[in-house]
Amino acid sequence: MSPTATPDVPDFDTVIVGAGVLGCALAHRLVGTGRRVALLDRRTVGSGCSGHAGAIASPLARNDRLRALSAHSRRWYADYRRQRPDAPLRTLPIHFLCAEGNTDALRERCTEPLRPTPEAALPPWIAVPGDTVVLGGPEALHGQVAELCRVLTGSAGVTVYECAPVLGWSGGPGAFTAELSDGRRVRARELVLAKGSWLAAADLPPGAPPPRTKKIVSYVLDLPAGPADPVVYLADHDAFLLPRPERGQWWLSITSPEWDCHPDDVPAASPDDLRIVRAVLAAYAPAAVSALRGASVHCDSYAGDGGPLVTTAPGRPVVVHGGSGSGFRYAPAAADAVLGALEVSR
Repeated sequence: MSPTATPDVPDFDTVIVGAGVLGCALAHRLVGTGRRVALLDRRTVGSGCSGHAGAIASPLARNDRLRALSAHSRRWYADYRRQRPDAPLRTLPIHFLCAEGNTDALRERCTEPLRPTPEAALPPWIAVPGDTVVLGGPEALHGQVAELCRVLTGSAGVTVYECAPVLGWSGGPGAFTAELSDGRRVRARELVLAKGSWLAAADLPPGAPPPRTKKIVSYVLDLPAGPADPVVYLADHDAFLLPRPERGQWWLSITSPEWDCHPDDVPAASPDDLRIVRAVLAAYAPAAVSALRGASVHCDSYAGDGGPLVTTAPGRPVVVHGGSGSGFRYAPAAADAVLGALEVSR
């Protein structure tokens, strides 16, 4: 125990606020450097927006920065799977359906080569429109994120505080104090805010672009899914079909047009969401319209170019946010970026 710590105010090297996939990946990474880490969450580990996400790490990225982050994370996940074969991660084929005139743009966004793929590689209930091509080649990585978060934080050196909302913080580098809702305090030399959709403008330094959130909807399709089934990415609609063999169903994930929702009050799936989903299915899988069941709805934090941002300022915590619907895909790379920022500030 450090000289400033007391039994009522424990002391750590680093406090992380937010136990989503990014906060958990960061905790795992920091423990590997010898730090004593406290991980605080208003709910339970992996139960927030990360726990509702489709969690696909695909080879798509919008620009060079995101391509580099995606490649970094894919290497990290591959190494982690070799160390932990029991990790809740699996690779599966990914096939892209794209209008013939849009294939060049799709290839530019892909970090790996794409090649024509026979329609027979798709689930039998998908009907490829006449002006659409099927491309494949790379693999996608799928994670059961809630379980992955628990695995990442199960190592010695991570102290988890669940159902512990943080009301605020005080101090500065070398002596931060986080104030919990039940009156407790936790001290640390370093403080990282990885609050995802709960990040507020006040958490960022003055002048930083304010965070935004966007509603994301995944509809359940009551259709059989097997372990060898592919992810099907509908490139012209920014939607994907994900097989969930552990549940015996498929998910169709779309990005809703609704912005600036709060994660504690996410609206239910709306008539507009249902119209979007039905239109997508009518175009690519009309036989699946009758298989539509319930929906999983959450929101995610978005940043300007669609990837995570690490924000630092003198005397303030390091802030990481903006997974932009791809927190799982970019979490390891973002964690290493935060580690770099912490090392610079030491």
